[in-house]
Amino acid sequence: GMQALRQGAKSVTAVDASQRAIDAAAKNATLNGYDDTQWRGICADAMNVMKEDVASGRRWSRIVCDPPKLARARGHVNDAIKKYARINTLALNALETGGLLLTCSCSQHISDDAFTRMLTDAGHRLRRAVHVLERWGQAPDHPYLSAVPEGAYLTATLVAVEEL
Repeated sequence: GMQALRQGAKSVTAVDASQRAIDAAAKNATLNGYDDTQWRGICADAMNVMKEDVASGRRWSRIVCDPPKLARARGHVNDAIKKYARINTLALNALETGGLLLTCSCSQHISDDAFTRMLTDAGHRLRRAVHVLERWGQAPDHPYLSAVPEGAYLTATLVAVEEL
């Protein structure tokens, strides 16, 4: 959120289930010179906030989704994909046409291909086209063994949406 403000965002709304995280971010916003009109924190379930926003007609130009690890083991992959699908379907639905979604996964058992398929399916359910603009993995300070591809556990995908 701070980086978005530094890059010219007029305002940022941060949603986290942890009040401690919201309080720390609020302190950081204040220390960086941002006021309540520029930075707002909400302690809530992000899925509920997005549902309420869509129901009220509010749309966002940019959304960042960075949920916790959802697949702790290979046996959790199907449930995790369903959870990622719910979160990202809500986020895609809360975006205005032409909006951007930066969505992340730190579940090493979810492949980039499976994550992209999930985003495509979410877009189809909403009758919106999902354009993958860029995908990043973890930074060089998170190396992994070539023999253990699951070590490449961080994925960030930037997508744009448009109506079909």
